[in-house]
Amino acid sequence: MLLLDAYSYLFYRMYRFSARWKHDVTPPHLTAFLGIVAIAWCNIFLLLVIVDTILAPGHSVIPHLSKLHIYLSFAVLAVPFYFAFLHRGRHQRISARYESETPQQRRVRGMIIISSLVLLWVLIDFFSVLHRGRVDPSASNQSMKPTAPFRNESSVFATTPCRGLSLSR
Repeated sequence: MLLLDAYSYLFYRMYRFSARWKHDVTPPHLTAFLGIVAIAWCNIFLLLVIVDTILAPGHSVIPHLSKLHIYLSFAVLAVPFYFAFLHRGRHQRISARYESETPQQRRVRGMIIISSLVLLWVLIDFFSVLHRGRVDPSASNQSMKPTAPFRNESSVFATTPCRGLSLSR
C-alpha cells in the first residue's frame, strides 16, 4: 500500500500543478493520470534494463521492442491505474485527502518527489549506457585482437596497439 500511497500523492501534486494552467484543453485529472502512467512505465523500463543488463547481456529483450509493443505496454499499464485514480471520481477523493497538508509537509514531500524523479532519470541513463555497452559489441572502444606484429600470445606487445610507435631509439 505504501507504493500506491506514493503514487496517489504524486497524482495529487500533478493534478494540482495541471489545474493551474487555465488555457489547457486537457482536464487536469487526465493530464495527471497520463503523467503517472508514464512515470510508472519508466520505472518498469528501468527494472527491465537492470535485469537485462545483469542477467542476460547477450540476449537482450529491449532492442526487440517495437513502437507497437511500447504503446501496448503503456495501454496495459494504464488500465489498473485508471481504476486506482480515475474510476468513479476517485481523483476527487485523492485531492480531498491531501488538501489539508501543511506547507512544511508539502515542501518535504515535494523534495522527495523531485529527488525520486531525478534519481529515476539518472538511473535510466546510467543503466541504458551500461546495457548498450554490454549488449552491443561494436560499442567497445578497442578490439581485443592483437595488433602487434609479434606472434607470442603472452607478450605485452600482443595485446597493446603499437601503431606509430618505434621500438628503436
